[in-house]
Amino acid sequence: MPRYEDLRRFALSLEYPATLCIKEYEPRGYYTTTRFELTPSREVQIDTLRRLADLLKYLYFVESTCDKMRWQLLSLLIHLDAEETNTAGTIGVYVRPPLERWIVTQSKNRQQLSEVEEAMWRVRSAMSEFPQPMSEGPRPYGPVSFRINPEGAFNMDSGNASMWSNSTIPVECHNVDSPFQMLTLLGGLAALHDLAAKDIDRRPPA
Repeated sequence: MPRYEDLRRFALSLEYPATLCIKEYEPRGYYTTTRFELTPSREVQIDTLRRLADLLKYLYFVESTCDKMRWQLLSLLIHLDAEETNTAGTIGVYVRPPLERWIVTQSKNRQQLSEVEEAMWRVRSAMSEFPQPMSEGPRPYGPVSFRINPEGAFNMDSGNASMWSNSTIPVECHNVDSPFQMLTLLGGLAALHDLAAKDIDRRPPA
C-alpha cells in the first residue's frame, strides 16, 4: 500500500522560525518547496499574499481535476479584494476527513495547541517592527490563541481577526482585513498541518 505522503499532492508548511512554504509532492517522495518572505513591510506582505493566492488557486484546480483530492489533509483558497489599496479578503479552508478525525482527538492536547500558538506568534513577530513578549502581544493586534472543543470545533484567534469551525468543520473567517492578520492565521494553519502530518497514519483510509 502506498504511503500517505506519496498520495498527497501539496501542503502548506511552516519552516522554523517563520517561513511560509508550499510543498508540491512528486512521485517516490520527492517534493519542491516554494517559500514566501515575511517582513514588516506592508508591500511585501501584500505581494506574499497575492503570490500565495495565485499558487493555491492553481494547485486547488489541479487537485480538483483528479482523484487525489481525498488524500489531502487541508486545501486552501485565498480570496483577496480586487482593489489594490484594499487587501480585505478571506481564507477558504477545506478540512479533509483525515485531518478532521485528527483534530477531534486533540482537544485536550495542550502541547499541540501551544505549538500552534507559538508558530502564530513567530509569524507575527517576523512581520512586526517592534516585536513584544508573547504574553503582551504587539499592539493593536492583541494575543494569539488556538482552542479545540471535544466535538472537534476549533477557534484560531489573532487579536482582531479569527477563524473558527463548528463540529462539522466548515471553516469561517471574521475581520480578516489586513495582510498581517491573514498571514498570521495562515501561519497557524501551516503549523496545524505540520503537526497533523506527523501524527496521522501514513496509510490512507480504506
